[in-house]
Amino acid sequence: MTNISYSTKEVTIARAQTLEAAHPKGLPYKAPKDLLYTSGAQWDYQGSMVARVLGPAVTEHYNYYKQGLIDKTTIPLYIILAGAGMGKSRHANEFHRTVCSSLDSDLANPASEVLVGRLKNAWVFHVSFENGTAIQPEERQNPAGAIAARMILQLLDVDMDQSSINNIYARIIRVSRPQQ
Repeated sequence: MTNISYSTKEVTIARAQTLEAAHPKGLPYKAPKDLLYTSGAQWDYQGSMVARVLGPAVTEHYNYYKQGLIDKTTIPLYIILAGAGMGKSRHANEFHRTVCSSLDSDLANPASEVLVGRLKNAWVFHVSFENGTAIQPEERQNPAGAIAARMILQLLDVDMDQSSINNIYARIIRVSRPQQ
């Protein structure tokens, strides 16, 4: 048996060729399905309160980005932490719309105007590890693959069940690991 070594560039090219062969025009964007299917989905969302804080913060984040000031102190990480039933999934469902509407109200700011245009056309993904799609032990070895599998399933517009996730994840792993 001969050991074959592949460079990162060769693996990247092989991945691109595999995806291109399967989808020569690329995968079209499919909007995400809601994360929330309970009665909480029907409640009035308090987005206006969040928008007052979020709009200026996202604009500041974008200005830092444009200036190349990409650092942990200038580019915040948006994290939603709360107990069960506190609205995490609802907030995640509404986040894109809330950010865009918070910037719409500040169009006098040139950065907001540009940013609204970019964000309204952004591809939004809902990645969940709940409701029958828990991370599996083998996915813990490659969390990026676990996230990618769920993103691809959204684009393929198929049911996101554990079987579909396992199938896509196995394909990602096959493509990402060079054959020996």
